[in-house]
Amino acid sequence: MADTGFSQIETDRLVIRRFRPGDAARFSAYRSIPNVARYQSWEAPYSLAEAEAFMDEMAACHPDTEGEWFQFAVERRAEPGLIGDVAVLVPDGDPGSVEIGYSLDPAFGGQGYASEAVAAVVTYFFEARGKSEIMAWTDTRNLPSIALVERLGFTRDPASRQHTMFKGAWCDEDRYVMTPQDWAARD
Repeated sequence: MADTGFSQIETDRLVIRRFRPGDAARFSAYRSIPNVARYQSWEAPYSLAEAEAFMDEMAACHPDTEGEWFQFAVERRAEPGLIGDVAVLVPDGDPGSVEIGYSLDPAFGGQGYASEAVAAVVTYFFEARGKSEIMAWTDTRNLPSIALVERLGFTRDPASRQHTMFKGAWCDEDRYVMTPQDWAARD
């Protein structure tokens, strides 16, 4: 069931919130960076018009809606302004699961913001939304993404590897999984 009352999640350094129309320029800017788009579903450059349309689309969405992607905007508490996003999908027919993805403006990389944002969203879905599994699919070439999910304690499902065509090239993708029990037991 959708969380129609969602407004934001706060951590020590971040605010994870709904997108606002004023986020479109920064969203377009980091989505237009080829290394950010490389393992994602969009192509760079990502126009301001596309970003504005996306903001409109997200305004009508809510987290925890089966079959619909929802993206959380990520900004720093001390210096507001979009630095990245975390995307989630509750698969149709599987309301206990969540697929998660993430993007971060490289200007803010290496400071733990992506890990902090993903951890906050995982906590929200386990504690506030009662989910039984959160998964992340990673391209085996995307070493920073693999490092992030492993750092957070996600476990790679060795039977899940998929060989697929993505953006004109063959690649392998692995599924990483987290359960509420594993999340509660992590260091």
